[in-house]
Amino acid sequence: EDTAFADAAVKTGNRLTIAYGIGANSEKRVWPLRNFLELTRRLQKELEVSIVVLGGQKEHAPGNALAGELGDAVINLAGKTSLRQAAAVLKKCWIYVGNDSGLMHMAAAVGISVVEISCHPADGSTGHYNAPSRFGPWGVTKRILQPVSAIAPCVDACVAEQAHCIEKVSVDAVQKALKDLLR
Repeated sequence: EDTAFADAAVKTGNRLTIAYGIGANSEKRVWPLRNFLELTRRLQKELEVSIVVLGGQKEHAPGNALAGELGDAVINLAGKTSLRQAAAVLKKCWIYVGNDSGLMHMAAAVGISVVEISCHPADGSTGHYNAPSRFGPWGVTKRILQPVSAIAPCVDACVAEQAHCIEKVSVDAVQKALKDLLR
């Protein structure tokens, strides 16, 4: 049933299908929506892509905003799937691009490549609960993008409540990582 749901929801033809994880449990781990929008615009100039937005109910409105800007290239399933349906949808995607979240780990669990956008600074504590070296995606080809260093007042981890250090991860860096994995 879950596979049938995914087949019906994700009809992308020959387009490259990319899953976007635009949300996270903590706002400091959410890369700005404007960056996902810019990334998609750049991808559309070079490739035929379909973007599948997944996540919870709180990601539904931002997913609609992406769809409103980008048209039928976006399939917004945020808030519309069970966990099992989300896993089935992820299996139909080539790659996951998004925040450090449960969805990112689910993408790795179903075996698709991952571009993780992390708030944790590359020079930060490796024992921190946001450290990708400790809690990043396992068992798949991946690229982990982090700010080089924390932005004050943060030191060895991002301690902000809102998106802060993660904003230092550029669209250019995410686009390059995605292209590297697609090769």
